[in-house]
Amino acid sequence: MPIYAYRCPCATEWDVAKPMAELDRAEACPKCGAVNGAGSRLIQRANISGAGDWNTQCFHPALGQVVRNNAHARQIAKSRGMIEVGNEAPEKIHKACEQQRADTREQRWKEADRVKLYDD
Repeated sequence: MPIYAYRCPCATEWDVAKPMAELDRAEACPKCGAVNGAGSRLIQRANISGAGDWNTQCFHPALGQVVRNNAHARQIAKSRGMIEVGNEAPEKIHKACEQQRADTREQRWKEADRVKLYDD
């Protein structure tokens, strides 16, 4: 969902995350409460900080706010006592899966040998 910057005549600036279909919807100023188009949308140039890094600001649904980048999101989460789960490195996940497969294979061979001994 895109993030749009707004400015009110009272000099307050704020960001709103909303779908493009609602782009023309008027936004109320969080400070003075002015509505009916008082808050005008700002047209800003892209935030270019490096190659391929043209739009790093995005709304982080778990934190409920706009973050600049992953480091900023981790900093906010840490300050709130939150920990990130489920984002392990692929190599670690593959290694764990391979170990589990090897253990299962070894267990099945042991069971197959035991069954073979008792079938005679």
